[in-house]
Amino acid sequence: MRSLSSVSALLCFVSFFSVTKPEIFDNRSCRYYGARPIREFARNLYEGKWRVYRLNDYTESLNHDCILWDYLTISSPNAHAVETSVNLKTGKPQLIDSTMLFDKEGRGQFTYDVITDGVEPEYIKIIATDYRRYSVEWSCVDFPKTKQCECFAYLMTREQVPDQETIDILESVCRKHKIDLTRTRLVVQDPSVCGSS
Repeated sequence: MRSLSSVSALLCFVSFFSVTKPEIFDNRSCRYYGARPIREFARNLYEGKWRVYRLNDYTESLNHDCILWDYLTISSPNAHAVETSVNLKTGKPQLIDSTMLFDKEGRGQFTYDVITDGVEPEYIKIIATDYRRYSVEWSCVDFPKTKQCECFAYLMTREQVPDQETIDILESVCRKHKIDLTRTRLVVQDPSVCGSS
Protein backbone atom coordinates (compact mmCIF):
# COMPACT_ATOMS: atom_id res chain seq x y z
CA MET A 1 0.00 0.00 0.00
CA ARG A 2 5.86 -6.19 -5.44
CA SER A 3 6.09 -4.64 -8.57
CA LEU A 4 3.57 -2.32 -10.19
CA SER A 5 1.13 -4.09 -12.53
CA SER A 6 -2.38 -3.85 -13.87
CA VAL A 7 -3.21 -6.93 -11.82
CA SER A 8 -2.34 -5.15 -8.59
CA ALA A 9 -4.55 -2.23 -9.55
CA LEU A 10 -7.42 -4.60 -10.24
CA LEU A 11 -7.00 -6.21 -6.85
CA CYS A 12 -7.49 -2.87 -5.16
CA PHE A 13 -10.98 -2.54 -6.55
CA VAL A 14 -11.99 -6.19 -6.35
CA SER A 15 -10.93 -6.22 -2.72
CA PHE A 16 -14.05 -4.42 -1.59
CA PHE A 17 -16.15 -7.31 -2.88
CA SER A 18 -13.92 -10.19 -1.79
CA VAL A 19 -13.75 -9.74 1.96
CA THR A 20 -12.95 -12.73 4.11
CA LYS A 21 -13.81 -11.04 7.40
CA PRO A 22 -17.44 -11.90 8.28
CA GLU A 23 -17.79 -9.06 10.81
CA ILE A 24 -17.83 -6.57 7.93
CA PHE A 25 -21.44 -7.53 7.23
CA ASP A 26 -24.19 -5.90 9.30
CA ASN A 27 -27.84 -6.83 9.50
CA ARG A 28 -28.91 -3.26 8.76
CA SER A 29 -28.74 -0.70 5.97
CA CYS A 30 -26.02 1.86 5.32
CA ARG A 31 -28.42 4.61 6.45
CA TYR A 32 -27.97 3.38 10.02
CA TYR A 33 -24.51 4.96 10.14
CA GLY A 34 -25.56 8.37 8.86
CA ALA A 35 -22.19 8.85 7.19
CA ARG A 36 -22.10 11.77 4.76
CA PRO A 37 -19.14 13.24 2.89
CA ILE A 38 -17.78 16.47 4.24
CA ARG A 39 -18.65 19.64 2.33
CA GLU A 40 -16.30 22.39 1.20
CA PHE A 41 -13.67 19.71 0.76
CA ALA A 42 -10.21 20.98 -0.25
CA ARG A 43 -8.63 18.19 -2.26
CA ASN A 44 -5.25 19.91 -2.54
CA LEU A 45 -4.96 19.91 1.26
CA TYR A 46 -5.89 16.23 1.39
CA GLU A 47 -3.13 15.07 -0.95
CA GLY A 48 0.02 13.44 0.31
CA LYS A 49 0.79 10.60 2.69
CA TRP A 50 -1.66 9.07 5.14
CA ARG A 51 -0.83 6.25 7.56
CA VAL A 52 -3.63 3.77 8.21
CA TYR A 53 -4.17 3.63 11.98
CA ARG A 54 -7.18 1.27 12.04
CA LEU A 55 -9.28 -0.40 9.35
CA ASN A 56 -11.78 -3.08 8.52
CA ASP A 57 -9.66 -5.62 6.68
CA TYR A 58 -10.26 -6.31 3.01
CA THR A 59 -8.55 -9.15 1.15
CA GLU A 60 -5.35 -7.30 0.24
CA SER A 61 -4.88 -5.83 3.71
CA LEU A 62 -5.07 -9.15 5.58
CA ASN A 63 -1.80 -9.85 7.42
CA HIS A 64 -0.39 -6.54 6.16
CA ASP A 65 0.85 -3.68 8.31
CA CYS A 66 2.87 -0.48 7.82
CA ILE A 67 0.05 0.59 5.47
CA LEU A 68 0.70 3.92 3.77
CA TRP A 69 -1.62 5.62 1.28
CA ASP A 70 -0.10 8.33 -0.88
CA TYR A 71 -2.59 10.49 -2.80
CA LEU A 72 -1.01 12.30 -5.74
CA THR A 73 -2.75 14.54 -8.23
CA ILE A 74 -2.57 13.64 -11.92
CA SER A 75 -5.20 15.96 -13.33
CA SER A 76 -8.46 17.40 -12.10
CA PRO A 77 -10.70 15.76 -11.05
CA ASN A 78 -8.60 12.58 -10.86
CA ALA A 79 -5.85 11.58 -8.46
CA HIS A 80 -3.25 8.85 -8.46
CA ALA A 81 -3.26 6.66 -5.34
CA VAL A 82 -0.43 4.36 -4.28
CA GLU A 83 -0.87 1.99 -1.35
CA THR A 84 2.19 0.31 0.15
CA SER A 85 2.29 -2.21 2.97
CA VAL A 86 4.32 -5.12 4.33
CA ASN A 87 3.34 -8.62 5.39
CA LEU A 88 5.22 -8.80 8.67
CA LYS A 89 4.99 -12.60 8.77
CA THR A 90 6.79 -13.07 5.46
CA GLY A 91 8.53 -9.72 5.07
CA LYS A 92 6.99 -9.39 1.61
CA PRO A 93 6.07 -5.83 0.55
CA GLN A 94 2.95 -5.00 -1.42
CA LEU A 95 2.16 -2.14 -3.78
CA ILE A 96 -1.29 -1.36 -5.17
CA ASP A 97 -1.62 1.38 -7.77
CA SER A 98 -5.04 2.92 -8.43
CA THR A 99 -7.01 5.95 -9.53
CA MET A 100 -9.36 8.10 -7.48
CA LEU A 101 -12.11 9.95 -9.33
CA PHE A 102 -13.28 13.03 -7.44
CA ASP A 103 -16.60 13.37 -9.23
CA LYS A 104 -18.40 15.70 -6.83
CA GLU A 105 -16.63 19.05 -6.78
CA GLY A 106 -16.34 20.45 -3.26
CA ARG A 107 -17.40 17.22 -1.55
CA GLY A 108 -15.24 14.72 0.29
CA GLN A 109 -16.05 11.70 -1.80
CA PHE A 110 -14.37 9.80 -4.59
CA THR A 111 -14.79 6.71 -6.73
CA TYR A 112 -12.37 3.85 -7.21
CA ASP A 113 -12.79 2.74 -10.79
CA VAL A 114 -10.87 0.84 -13.45
CA ILE A 115 -12.53 1.18 -16.82
CA THR A 116 -11.55 -2.25 -18.12
CA ASP A 117 -11.87 -4.43 -15.02
CA GLY A 118 -15.58 -5.19 -15.24
CA VAL A 119 -16.10 -4.40 -11.55
CA GLU A 120 -18.65 -1.85 -10.37
CA PRO A 121 -17.12 1.39 -9.02
CA GLU A 122 -16.66 1.67 -5.28
CA TYR A 123 -17.74 4.93 -3.66
CA ILE A 124 -15.69 6.25 -0.76
CA LYS A 125 -16.77 9.06 1.56
CA ILE A 126 -14.37 11.18 3.55
CA ILE A 127 -16.55 11.76 6.58
CA ALA A 128 -14.07 13.65 8.75
CA THR A 129 -10.67 15.28 8.34
CA ASP A 130 -8.70 18.32 9.44
CA TYR A 131 -6.17 17.65 6.61
CA ARG A 132 -3.22 18.00 9.00
CA ARG A 133 -3.67 15.18 11.49
CA TYR A 134 -6.52 12.76 10.83
CA SER A 135 -9.02 11.45 8.32
CA VAL A 136 -11.82 8.88 8.36
CA GLU A 137 -12.83 7.29 5.05
CA TRP A 138 -15.97 5.20 4.81
CA SER A 139 -17.46 2.79 2.29
CA CYS A 140 -20.82 1.05 2.61
CA VAL A 141 -22.84 -1.05 0.16
CA ASP A 142 -26.39 -2.28 0.75
CA PHE A 143 -27.52 -5.79 -0.18
CA PRO A 144 -31.35 -5.53 -0.15
CA LYS A 145 -31.94 -9.23 -0.82
CA THR A 146 -30.16 -10.26 2.37
CA LYS A 147 -31.02 -7.06 4.26
CA GLN A 148 -27.37 -6.59 5.05
CA CYS A 149 -24.71 -4.03 4.30
CA GLU A 150 -20.97 -4.36 3.77
CA CYS A 151 -19.02 -1.54 5.37
CA PHE A 152 -15.41 -0.47 5.66
CA ALA A 153 -13.87 2.21 7.86
CA TYR A 154 -10.36 3.55 7.33
CA LEU A 155 -8.94 5.64 10.19
CA MET A 156 -5.85 7.48 9.02
CA THR A 157 -3.28 9.88 10.43
CA ARG A 158 -0.52 12.02 8.99
CA GLU A 159 1.87 11.06 11.79
CA GLN A 160 3.19 7.54 11.81
CA VAL A 161 2.49 7.28 15.53
CA PRO A 162 -0.46 9.56 16.37
CA ASP A 163 -0.72 11.35 19.69
CA GLN A 164 -3.54 10.65 22.11
CA GLU A 165 -5.47 13.77 21.11
CA THR A 166 -5.63 12.59 17.50
CA ILE A 167 -6.69 9.10 18.59
CA ASP A 168 -9.43 10.61 20.75
CA ILE A 169 -10.76 12.59 17.79
CA LEU A 170 -10.83 9.49 15.58
CA GLU A 171 -12.69 7.54 18.24
CA SER A 172 -15.16 10.40 18.64
CA VAL A 173 -15.91 10.36 14.90
CA CYS A 174 -16.52 6.62 15.09
CA ARG A 175 -18.91 6.99 18.02
CA LYS A 176 -20.83 9.69 16.15
CA HIS A 177 -21.32 7.40 13.17
CA LYS A 178 -21.87 4.20 15.20
CA ILE A 179 -18.72 2.64 13.79
CA ASP A 180 -17.71 -0.28 16.03
CA LEU A 181 -13.98 -0.05 16.64
CA THR A 182 -13.91 -3.63 17.95
CA ARG A 183 -14.51 -4.70 14.34
CA THR A 184 -11.43 -2.83 13.14
CA ARG A 185 -7.79 -3.85 13.36
CA LEU A 186 -5.02 -1.71 14.82
CA VAL A 187 -2.35 -1.51 12.12
CA VAL A 188 1.30 -1.82 13.14
CA GLN A 189 3.08 1.45 12.34
CA ASP A 190 6.04 1.26 14.71
CA PRO A 191 8.99 3.02 12.99
CA SER A 192 11.35 0.35 14.33
CA VAL A 193 9.37 -2.19 12.28
CA CYS A 194 8.08 -0.11 9.36
CA GLY A 195 10.84 2.43 8.93
CA SER A 196 10.15 6.16 8.96
CA SER A 197 9.61 6.97 5.27
